Amino acid sequence: MTAQQSSRVVDAVAALGTERLLQLAARVGAATSSAEPHDLATAIVATFESVDELRHQGLSDRDVEAIGAALGVGTRAGWRPRVSAEEFERLPFYSKPSYDQDVWEALGADWSRQVTGRQPRLDAPIDLAKTFVHLGLGATAIPQEPFTGMDWYERYGARTATDGAEGRLVSLYTFESAWDSWEMHPKGHEVVVCVAGRIVLHQEQPDGSTRSVTLEAGQAAINAPGVWHTADVKEPATALFITAGLGTQHRPR
Repeated sequence: MTAQQSSRVVDAVAALGTERLLQLAARVGAATSSAEPHDLATAIVATFESVDELRHQGLSDRDVEAIGAALGVGTRAGWRPRVSAEEFERLPFYSKPSYDQDVWEALGADWSRQVTGRQPRLDAPIDLAKTFVHLGLGATAIPQEPFTGMDWYERYGARTATDGAEGRLVSLYTFESAWDSWEMHPKGHEVVVCVAGRIVLHQEQPDGSTRSVTLEAGQAAINAPGVWHTADVKEPATALFITAGLGTQHRPR
């Protein structure tokens, strides 16, 4: 990035504050003996060749909002799209403008660009139950912002839309009760790996036939494209999912 752009990025990133900047510095391997926000931000930004690389480091919603406030974009709650309400509703979810897009573009990022030339540097293990990982084009593995609930998936879909059906999400869930809905992934397969406890996976094939398979720790099953699926557990169980999630659908159980 240019010297002018770098200065602007440093000023915005410094708004994250010392505690958060120390965490990010450790994550990306930025070396500095100073605990001053501006010095920490300078060291962090210096490890990236472009704003797009910084964008793919899994910053949280709070991080992005702090940067947005520093740039004058405003708060997430007060943000409004730069298109009419009618046009906004007509756009597919992966093309809808967003607060995050406005923040990163104000910082100089190319929102449509998926970084493929470099893996994020991590100096600590990932808690996969909180931080999911996107497997993208170019054999990339990109930690995402911390999971916050079902609305998280809309933001994830917008961030990774350029990967299309080849994008996969790696996630870890612990279930204490049966699922209350069915889901289906029309564009690709999903791998389900039981890592603790026991899970009964129910599948409904496109022809209407059904089958159930019981998974114990270390066992896996595959949900093929177009197969509706749900699950039961009698006691807490944990599963790892590798999901081609483009176009995922849900229905009540």
